[in-house]
Amino acid sequence: MGGSHHGARPAPDAPYTRGELWDIFQFFFHQLTNGFKVSNSLYYTEYFHLLEALSTVNNMVLACDLPNAHELMIKIFRDFSQLIEICDIIALIDKCQALPSDVLNTIMAQFIDKNQSAGRLAMQVSRHVSQYFTEIIIAERDEDLTEIRTAHALIQLIQRLWAACPALLPTVIPQLKEELQAEDLALRLLVTQTLGEMYATDTGALMRQHPSTFQVWLRHKNDKVPQVQLKFVEATRDLLSSSAAELRDAVEGSLGAKLNGTASCEDGLAARGGGEGVDKKHSARMKALRALGKLYSLAYPEIENKDSAAILQFTWIPHELFQMIKVTSEVRPLVEDVVAEFILPLPSASSAPSTSKSASANAGEVDEGTWMDRLLTVMVFLDDEHSMNTLLAFSGVQRAHPTIFEHFVKACIANNGGIIDEDEEAVTAKLGGLIKYLSRFYPDPHKILEDLHVFAKLNKQRLYGLYNTCGDLQTDLKGLVKATNKFAKRIDTLNSGIAPTMNLNLRQSSLRILNHACKKSSSLAADNALKLLTFMSKHQPGLYRTHIGELVKGVADEKHPKVVAVALQALAAVVRLDEKVVPGNKRTLERIKHIVLKGSHRQAKFAAQFLAFSKNKVTVCTEVVDTMSDALGTDAPEALVAQITVLAQFARFARDAFEHRNDVFTEVLVKDLLMVPTHLLDEAVDTEEWADDRTWDMSDNLCAKIVALKTCRNRSLAHTDKENALEIAMPVLKMLAAPLGHRGLFISESGKGPKVMSRMRLQVAVSLLHLSTVPIYSKTIAPRFLKLVLVVQDTCFDMRMAFLKKLKLPVYYNVVEVKTLATSYVQGVMRKYLPEVLNIAKYIQFYLSQVANADTISLLYRLAMKGKTVWGAESQQHTELDLLSDILQPLPDSETSHRIIKTVYLDERMLAEIIGPKRPWVPQS
Repeated sequence: MGGSHHGARPAPDAPYTRGELWDIFQFFFHQLTNGFKVSNSLYYTEYFHLLEALSTVNNMVLACDLPNAHELMIKIFRDFSQLIEICDIIALIDKCQALPSDVLNTIMAQFIDKNQSAGRLAMQVSRHVSQYFTEIIIAERDEDLTEIRTAHALIQLIQRLWAACPALLPTVIPQLKEELQAEDLALRLLVTQTLGEMYATDTGALMRQHPSTFQVWLRHKNDKVPQVQLKFVEATRDLLSSSAAELRDAVEGSLGAKLNGTASCEDGLAARGGGEGVDKKHSARMKALRALGKLYSLAYPEIENKDSAAILQFTWIPHELFQMIKVTSEVRPLVEDVVAEFILPLPSASSAPSTSKSASANAGEVDEGTWMDRLLTVMVFLDDEHSMNTLLAFSGVQRAHPTIFEHFVKACIANNGGIIDEDEEAVTAKLGGLIKYLSRFYPDPHKILEDLHVFAKLNKQRLYGLYNTCGDLQTDLKGLVKATNKFAKRIDTLNSGIAPTMNLNLRQSSLRILNHACKKSSSLAADNALKLLTFMSKHQPGLYRTHIGELVKGVADEKHPKVVAVALQALAAVVRLDEKVVPGNKRTLERIKHIVLKGSHRQAKFAAQFLAFSKNKVTVCTEVVDTMSDALGTDAPEALVAQITVLAQFARFARDAFEHRNDVFTEVLVKDLLMVPTHLLDEAVDTEEWADDRTWDMSDNLCAKIVALKTCRNRSLAHTDKENALEIAMPVLKMLAAPLGHRGLFISESGKGPKVMSRMRLQVAVSLLHLSTVPIYSKTIAPRFLKLVLVVQDTCFDMRMAFLKKLKLPVYYNVVEVKTLATSYVQGVMRKYLPEVLNIAKYIQFYLSQVANADTISLLYRLAMKGKTVWGAESQQHTELDLLSDILQPLPDSETSHRIIKTVYLDERMLAEIIGPKRPWVPQS
């Protein structure tokens, strides 16, 4: 052993027996184990010298040849691994043909401990790793392996081995693949989680080296056991948020299926799916959006039962879908599909609850209350006005009838499958134009166009009848479900290739979200129900034809003022369509007259509209006007707002009754209201520039002034058909023109609050916009056009935004919301234009009106001068293009201008005297 002092020479043959060697090595390791535990030991240096000799001369490899060498090696690894670097005695592994399992356990445990230097063992033990994992993965449970076989330890061990040396696991990964298909649920859960976490921390190398394992792992999205699906979902969340693009693309196709397969996942994964909804690739958008929709559909029963966890995790999905439309308009058709299929699906004919005894009686019924509750539940969790307006727009209620879809069916009937008796060219052109127009609003317009032509050629009258039934306002929910199902079945039988297109087209033509069959809901979302009724009254009051009795009852519901207002609005809208529909019984009429005189401003507004379109409107309105004229201006400020609101409606819709006492009303409105100072809501100084009407942050005096301006405007609009219309409106036009130059004030002393001035400016500008739509008034407003246009640059943002919504023109402010609103509107209008060549001049004018300004005019001139270098595609002589370029080029050009500046000209008389009449003049050099 002394030879250890002479460097790295080979150890001589030991003159000791095996028993003696056993005792020597056991003594060495016992001394080393105890000696290294305390670094300040008296013999610490000697212990280190002994260890160095054993390592350098490799004397300790003799231990492999001793009897019971396994026991000695286990003791070495167990004891030394806690004290010294295990790689210093790795020679034992090189010389040993088979390692005991306990030794391998000790080595593998180094990867679990936070000892980074142990990573250098990887290459040395690679040939033993496969045997080790075979034992611990598929062997029978062994008490000695209990600790290392725990799920947490196994996951950490495999992950650290892969991170330290991927080449170490070439045979282990295929073993994991086999275990993915095992019947043992616990083992399948463990391997699914392990591989998922390895993929999440990998850059794609594991997938490339073992593609078959990756495919087997992906298939676990549809595992027969839900727990395995959940493990897959959890692993996918981390994988999608941290892995390379290559791996994300490979998993992208499984995202929808993973979400579809479970109704329970964390917010991070669902949010990731929402982000994919605005991906540039159409396939990715479609899968992500459908996944979110299916997730909401699966979670809705828990949301309906007021489960707090489900509400927290899933109710944001509809709002997020509607917000995606703000990011890109291309996603709108996909969002519509998801909303129709998953968020607000049409109920099935078997959705009504029934017992076994009443099952046959209830067959084919639909639960209208549940259907309505779902809509109100979705609306409760829409967080902003944009989402709410988008949902209402999807309902199709705001479409004017007959709709484009009704025109399409009529054109198909006239086309008669291509067999046309007369006006064949006109009929064909009309059908082609309608189909081309409809196809523009779908993701694949070319396929939609072809499918609609195929549908027209089928010429099936039964299909046309079902199509019209679905689009009819008076079709109830049961009839809509029945007609939709029949249409889908027939079109699939006749031509399955066009079935998706026609089902989509049918869905958009029908009222699937709001329908006249909506019954009283058990939901607590009363405010949203009122919003829906208000929306229906504004855009499609015909839906109320079968509910007049309920509306009359609502008018009599004095305990709920909001219900009274909504019912009156609906009745007023219906009576404008057809006065015969609304019953004119005396009791109802007296109730409405009472509301006109004593109700709130909103109730009085719609009650006045009802009277203005009722059967005996002249007599009834005149009675109300006479009653109001005596008391106008003497009641409380709140009552004054309601009174003037009634006058505004009568001035527009019952002008004869209003003119009966016009002098009295004008004197009160102008002299006693508009021309006096405005009372502020609070005595304290308020620096806010805007009063929000939704929170009613305005004084009654300011509200009365705003309604008074509307009354003056409405009176002028009501007389546009008379010869003396301009004479009647001139005082109003002059009055409205004054505040434009005085910050919204009619007199210099009338109110100093910024809220008052901004509100008055807005109402004056909007009133002038309304009046400017009348040609005879627009000529008078034209001299003040510049001041009216400059309202769009007002210092108050809320006022600019409100004015833009009325004006509907694009604007170039450094505000994203305004730009988005304007751009979306202009793009929508441009898509609706038909590309007739005869109207090309209008498009040029429209383009120039949007982009021609001080910053871009030089670019336009540059483009015009370059016009002659472009060949016209439709003209051989290119005269049209040359002419356009000549008109737009700057005259005179720069060269001519430069020469003119340097030239001195004489008048004609002097030239005639000096040069003569026939001699040409010569410029001065």
